[in-house]
Amino acid sequence: MCKMDDCERVPVSVIVHTRNEEGQIRECLLTVLGWASEVIVCDMQSSDETVEIAQKLGAAILQVPLMDQFDAARNVSASHASEQWVLYLDADERLTSEVKKTIGHLIREATDDVSAFNLPFRTISFGTWIEHAGGWWPSYKSPPLLRKGAFTFSGRVHEPAEIKGKTRKIAPRCSADAIEHYSHRDLAHYFAKLNHYTSLETLKEATSEGSWEIAARRFGETFAWYYDRTAGFKDGKAGFFLALGSAMYEAVSSLKKMEKSESASVPSSSFQFLEVACRAASEVERSRPISNLPALPSGIEVTQGHGRSSVYSATAGYVFDLNWQSEHIAESQIRSVTHSGALQIFGGGEVQLVESIRALEEFGIGSNIGVGCLPPGEGLVHVYSLHVPEVTETLLRSRVPYVLSPIYWDRSELTWITPRLCGAVELSTTLDEAISAFDALQAEAKARRLNGEFVSNLPPKVVELIAGASAVLPNAKREAEALIASAQCKPKLIEVIPNATQAQSHTASLPDLPDHPFVACVGRIEPNKNQLGLILACQRAGLPLVLVGSEPHPAYSSLCRRLAGPMTQFLGFQTPAVVAGILENAAVHCLPSFGETPGIANLEACQAGCALVCSDRGAEVEYFGDRAAYCNPLDVIALADQLLIAVERDRDHSFEVPHWPDVARELARVYRDVMENHPN
Repeated sequence: MCKMDDCERVPVSVIVHTRNEEGQIRECLLTVLGWASEVIVCDMQSSDETVEIAQKLGAAILQVPLMDQFDAARNVSASHASEQWVLYLDADERLTSEVKKTIGHLIREATDDVSAFNLPFRTISFGTWIEHAGGWWPSYKSPPLLRKGAFTFSGRVHEPAEIKGKTRKIAPRCSADAIEHYSHRDLAHYFAKLNHYTSLETLKEATSEGSWEIAARRFGETFAWYYDRTAGFKDGKAGFFLALGSAMYEAVSSLKKMEKSESASVPSSSFQFLEVACRAASEVERSRPISNLPALPSGIEVTQGHGRSSVYSATAGYVFDLNWQSEHIAESQIRSVTHSGALQIFGGGEVQLVESIRALEEFGIGSNIGVGCLPPGEGLVHVYSLHVPEVTETLLRSRVPYVLSPIYWDRSELTWITPRLCGAVELSTTLDEAISAFDALQAEAKARRLNGEFVSNLPPKVVELIAGASAVLPNAKREAEALIASAQCKPKLIEVIPNATQAQSHTASLPDLPDHPFVACVGRIEPNKNQLGLILACQRAGLPLVLVGSEPHPAYSSLCRRLAGPMTQFLGFQTPAVVAGILENAAVHCLPSFGETPGIANLEACQAGCALVCSDRGAEVEYFGDRAAYCNPLDVIALADQLLIAVERDRDHSFEVPHWPDVARELARVYRDVMENHPN
């Protein structure tokens, strides 16, 4: 086997298997010749000009017999590779300059325990990049980059190699950082491949039987998955062709098995067949995880395919769109990323993400959202969490700039306090005993805090994420200080971007509220927000208390309910309009948390004119100054005294709180500065 001049070439044997590929082999080889140290075309008795084209271009030729089990030939070709690493390509695949850089890096840095790299593919069908349908971006198949001697192929169609050792899955840094797969030139090509591969599928599953019910069910499921569930309609005509063709592929595979059966039944009518298909499609649709979004900001709705921001998840691909009324059209795009649990939690950080995106549209900037993943697209990335392990490595390898909203507060004090406090309060039988449990922790907590014991160290990858960001965008100076203390490194650039609220008035009917001045607390009922201490303080002060928020911590909620008196109401989750109405009626809003920056509910309450009683632990003082009163969240008696003073205050609408357009204006400035200063 003649080896090509390997000067400055990547030490990899590229092997391309062919059978009558004269229409595609040239373009494939031109992307690897001169880059790889060895290129082999393993030809399976082509009757066209495939071999002649490959020879003229300078590729080595390996002839193998024609065989039905196409992938079995890969075991033969592997034995002829000269390099330690083998890259398998098909004739309809191309290497981009970006993915060649990635492959070179992976080969140079590979550790001995890694035997394969599963590289991403970018599929081009019917002349269009398939960005949505089937979740094909990025798509993966059997790992194409393999260590010689560490793999074998079974020979069965579309089955991955059996690999000895670790396989690393590589995420693309951008849309060009993937192997391009020109899957279907046109419909004639598509149906020729469909006929060929469904016949091979029948051979692979020779012992299984087909039926019209299986054909109908797979048709419905596949069409719904490709076209609806993964938003194939967003790929236009190509998406529709691929969705319908993929559904036909599954149906035909079953029908070819059914063809061999002597006793196969048939549907009694076309309606019966279509009914089974539609039922299967509807089951796919019902699996959409959109029911966990009760806390969407006012004016934003969930839609399918007709919104302003598309939401993607790592597990389901396209999930849904978010839509809102706007006269603005986005002229540029960024990509926004949040943690994988965002759809289940949807708290203040998630509101910040969605409201920022909505407001950015007024400045001509649009954004899709990735939940635990990078959404499709290119350009600047805005990460709204420190905890995004699914994309951290990709961001660190990428040359695409990213900015980071850490939404961080060190919870080490809370972690120390919660079991001790709840355990002691659980044993109390009177109000005074419960308050004493809080008092008993004050001195030790203060001493530990002064000794620096409530500073935790962030994981190394999180520190790398912070250090690699073009800008870190905390919501307050105190958040920045806490982040630097935990990361033990200083970011390249820190820009404080405030949290904000939406200007709104309530139009919803309200639940029954106390008929005399009351204290409201809006937020999830959880140890950090310290509703337990607030309940005790309101009982001591003799003030009615209205708690608004979901209850994700059953044990803590149970303890709160046990200690709550008859003047405490638990209203559970309420819509933004109802929350606004409650705050317009409340005399005081109190969120005595162990850490807020500053709590969107506090901003909403300030806007509504409530008196504010806040914790002294977080960033509230940066936002509210003299507009609020502050107290130690462990000092229940002082908190009760502050509430009694606050309930006598007149409503105050004079204080200016930040609104989301203010945030968007600052974000647009940061994005512009980052992109202007980022090397191309």
